[in-house]
Amino acid sequence: MRKMSTYIALGTLILALPLSAETQQTAPAPKTSSPKKETTKTVTKNEIKPKPFTAFTGKITRNKVRLRLQPNLDGHILRELKKGDMLVVIGEQDDYYAVQPTQDQKAYIFRTFVLDNTVEGNHVNVRLEPDVDAPIVAQLNTGDRVDGKVSPQNSKWLEITPPSSARYYISKEYV
Repeated sequence: MRKMSTYIALGTLILALPLSAETQQTAPAPKTSSPKKETTKTVTKNEIKPKPFTAFTGKITRNKVRLRLQPNLDGHILRELKKGDMLVVIGEQDDYYAVQPTQDQKAYIFRTFVLDNTVEGNHVNVRLEPDVDAPIVAQLNTGDRVDGKVSPQNSKWLEITPPSSARYYISKEYV
């Protein structure tokens, strides 16, 4: 019996040793009077900061240059420009410049969304033609002001100047 209790005591001691060693290793470090905060900042070598775009007036260098609604070859063609036409370039995207709509361009908004020259609704589509299937030029939200007249093509629509958020696109190689 005495031998057995010796084995039990010895076994308990052996099992307790790794546990106490583990406890000592993971014990928190004593606090100092002035704790230091470590801050690290991950810096990527290839971090690219976008350069601010400076708007400029561009001159079309060829005839039959297409002004598009999106910056790609599949973008809806708004019209063709001729050599010498001037545009205000306000941005760039890939191989295209973003340009402001020209002074003579019109846009259309459905009249039921406008009350006293103020838009009543969010994400109201402004379209290229007075038709629900026409391409969307921009969107307006509640409180946005519009100054328009009833469209002679369809009295359910207002003819307005394109909003400042409207962007058209032209290939960089022709400006």
